[in-house]
Amino acid sequence: MKYKQALIIANWIEKKDANFTRSKNDSLSRCNGQGRCLVLIKVDSSSKILGAFNPIGFEDNDIGQWYNTPHSFYFSFDNEFDLQNMRISRVKTSCAFHEYRNRGLNFGNSFRVVDQILKIHKTKHYENDLNSTGIYQIKEMEVLSVIIQ
Repeated sequence: MKYKQALIIANWIEKKDANFTRSKNDSLSRCNGQGRCLVLIKVDSSSKILGAFNPIGFEDNDIGQWYNTPHSFYFSFDNEFDLQNMRISRVKTSCAFHEYRNRGLNFGNSFRVVDQILKIHKTKHYENDLNSTGIYQIKEMEVLSVIIQ
């Protein structure tokens, strides 16, 4: 991710300055108990950078539960240099994200990570389509803690 893209994402997060702390362990468990979390993904056969922001954090929930927050979103950049063709989709219902142990990352059933697979579908829970509907093999995934200043 380039510096300008980081600034754009920071602006999307509550319109405040934000710092990102990189993880040495790029797994979703890195976010457990850490608060705000940003996930960045590169997929095979594409130059797109896709990602999602969870403003609440993950707790490795055993019971399976939907969480409601108006600040959750997912996004895409066409490539790491492109600042024009970016898309953001903000949550619009009470189903911001679902947490259930060992079931991966799930934003409104429209942006899901399970193992090394990213699934993007159209749903009623988020505003916009990313123009990337489909199932993708994850090439790289980076998990960042987000600190708001």
